[in-house]
Amino acid sequence: MSRDFAPAAGVVVLKHMDGDYHVLCLITPDGKYDLTKGIIDPGETPFEAAIRETREEASITELEFPFGKVSHSYDACEMFVALTEQEPEITVNPHSGIWEHKGYVWLPILEAVNSGKIKKFLQPAIMFAFDLVRPKP
Repeated sequence: MSRDFAPAAGVVVLKHMDGDYHVLCLITPDGKYDLTKGIIDPGETPFEAAIRETREEASITELEFPFGKVSHSYDACEMFVALTEQEPEITVNPHSGIWEHKGYVWLPILEAVNSGKIKKFLQPAIMFAFDLVRPKP
């Protein structure tokens, strides 16, 4: 099912803590959880936009892509999966001047997969990340 959304890209940011992978969830003003993502600017690749949005929304600049530049697409949003050791810093949107997020939380990946607080259209991207990091039989 395709909708009329502007092309967007982002990163499911993971951090290994306490023996498990945790997902960076940005807290929206209404208390929902979001991931770093945004509109792809003219002349930008989805990967470049994903990196930029992660820097702009969470101030994270140190990302590793041990799974390669594989991505998950849903509607017009392409999500990559990366690891970091950095802690995010939530700042004002550099383009609009507004606070899009009021904080963040690191959720254990399985909890994130099952969380009702994460925007529904982002759930498949978290499941994609879970499939990449879970031990293979």
